[in-house]
This record gives sequence, structure tokens and C-alpha cells, in this order.
Amino acid sequence: MKTAWKYVNGPGTSSQWVNYQYCLSCDGALSKRLEYNSSGQLTSEKRYEYDGLNLLRVDERCDADGDGIVEAGETTWRMVEVATHRPGQLGALVGKRVYSYPTAGNRCVSNGYTVYTFGYDAVGNVAVVFTGGGDEAFFFAQDAFGNELDIAAFASSDWVDARDDGVGEHQTGKWVDPFTGQYYFHARWYDSVVGRFTGRDPVNWQSEHYLFVANSPTTFIDPAGQCGVKVHRIYFMRIDGDWGHEWMEGCGITAGFWPNRHDPDYDKKAGVCGAGGYIESPDPHADDRPSKTWDTKKRHSGRLKFGPEGVKGKCCKEATCSDVCACLREVFTPGEADVTYRLLGSNCRTFMADALEACCLKKKRFELPHCEFTGAGFRCYF
Repeated sequence: MKTAWKYVNGPGTSSQWVNYQYCLSCDGALSKRLEYNSSGQLTSEKRYEYDGLNLLRVDERCDADGDGIVEAGETTWRMVEVATHRPGQLGALVGKRVYSYPTAGNRCVSNGYTVYTFGYDAVGNVAVVFTGGGDEAFFFAQDAFGNELDIAAFASSDWVDARDDGVGEHQTGKWVDPFTGQYYFHARWYDSVVGRFTGRDPVNWQSEHYLFVANSPTTFIDPAGQCGVKVHRIYFMRIDGDWGHEWMEGCGITAGFWPNRHDPDYDKKAGVCGAGGYIESPDPHADDRPSKTWDTKKRHSGRLKFGPEGVKGKCCKEATCSDVCACLREVFTPGEADVTYRLLGSNCRTFMADALEACCLKKKRFELPHCEFTGAGFRCYF
């Protein structure tokens, strides 16, 4: 979405609009938002800074004279908010500092700030917001697709009041644009009223281009707005020997293969073909960040090798996001993994490569590792 229009008194009348600009060197993340009135005058200009894909900071052009118009001569920027996230390329919002400014005098110099911390429900939607002192500031009630529920019925906070205080995050921690009412999901925008994304899936699925988490928001999450999974890898170069691990994240699960993890004779069998292994879900390293991360996309050749009746054997080209998830859930069922039966490899990387192929996926990109020194040696993230 590059421009959004809103007619003041119906179609054909004067209109207000917002222009959205994106940073090509930041994975296409939103970098500026400019809002105009029906006379074409700039009323708001905000810029966005990121740490990975996490929104780190928001600044705005200061309306120094307070007339509601940002004139060309008003070039001072003032800070709106600074956020903190969990580690990772796209981590949950932990808290943020929202700055306030006087309505008279020098409007460009802050006169204080409020600290907020965020609490989530089981699928990652913002449920409660606390002040820095631990008091409840807002309690939100929403349906599964991210729409506000009746305030009186649930004794919840008004979203408009919260937004006026600088809190506009709801569905999976994403912020709502006050002009369009849509959520910003990095890869595309999401309309909670119809439960659909307004842009096509950038992972290039052949069907379900606009569906939100396969129409199952109480089961699945889609933090980046892409129908697919991520593969994480972490690697240790230690003084006492090298060690690494790879796991997947997506379709509502995090899981990885551990060869012989619960076998008392693991040391004797390590590296032995067909020695077996174990699926851990959630994977023990799921919260171990940073890690090397790959996005995935669907392959168009081959067939799904796993899944329930009606899914297994389906051509990759015709497979939907929910079909791929059903395949992955069978492959990564927790417990002993019969690698001979499943025709999947006997170490975590080989197993992951075979699992992706079996479920019509492939890794999307590759990056060079980052290494740092620790007390046990060098630790590298691939």
C-alpha cells in the first residue's frame, strides 16, 4: 500500500490521504508516513527506524506553531517513541517509552515520557498494557482476527483512548494505522474487518494469496505477513569441540530433530546411519537468539509426502498453506522419530532439508555468519 484516500463527504468530494514510503535496504519496511488534509497540506510526517524488522523508534516533524500544518520551514524532528523487543529478527514487543510535549511554548522539546510494558495472550495478541510502575494502564478485548470487542460487555479499554496515549498495538503486537484501520505486518498490510491481507503473499503461493493464517487465528500466527516457515541455525565453535543445531518455526509450532537425544548409548551410536532420533517441540533452542534465519518459499515441483488423507500426495503447485502446515506437523510430531520409515536424515540439518523437501518448501536466502568470542570459545550464528 503506497497511498490511502479518505473522502470527507462521500465519493467525489474533497479528500484526505496518507502516503507510505518504504526502505528497500530494510527488507521493504515502512520508513515514512505522510498525512495530508483535503487542501493538500501536510499535517503529519513520521519516520520509522528498525532493528532488523523490529520497529525501534518513531520520530515526527514538529508542528512548532501548533496550527495543525507542518510547513516547509518546520524542519525539527521530535521523538515519538522508542521500543524494546525480544531478541530475534522479528521479536515480540516487550515495552516502549512514549514521549509527551507541551501544547504551548516550545512544542519541540519533550516535557516527559511514559513507560509501557506489554502482556500477551496465548497466540501473541496484546491483552494488557502496564505502566513502568507495574500498574495496569489498558486491558484490551478483541476477536480472533484483531477487531475491538464491545467495551461495556468486557469492561475493556477503548482503543482510541489508548492510541491517544501512544499505544496502538493489538493483533500479534502489530500497530494499527489510525487512518486506514489496517495492521502493518511488514511484508504487507492486514484488514481485520474482512480477515484478509490487502496485498499478495510475497512468498508466491499459488493459492490463498490473501488469507490470514489459513483462517485459523486461534491456532496459527504470522508475525511477518508471509505464509511460510522459518529455519533457524545456531553453531558453536568451542574449545572442547564444535556443536550446532537447526530447527523450524512456523505453522504454530517450533520443533527440531535431535539424533539419539534420549538414547543412553548416544555416544556409541552418534553418526551411525539409521540410529534414530527424537523430535523436540518446542525445540530447546527456540528462544536462543540471535540465530541464522532463513525464510522459506513453496516449491512448485514434487508432491507432499506427509499429511492426512486429502493432503498427502497433493502436487506442490496445488498445495495451500494449510496443506504444507499439515505435512510439517506430521513430520515434526514430538517423540521418537523413525527416520527409516520417514525417509528423513539422521542429523538435524539433513532432517530439516529432507523435511522441507517432503513438505514442498525450500530455503529462500542465505547470509554470512556472525561470530563473537565467549568464555568457551567463538560462537557463530549462521
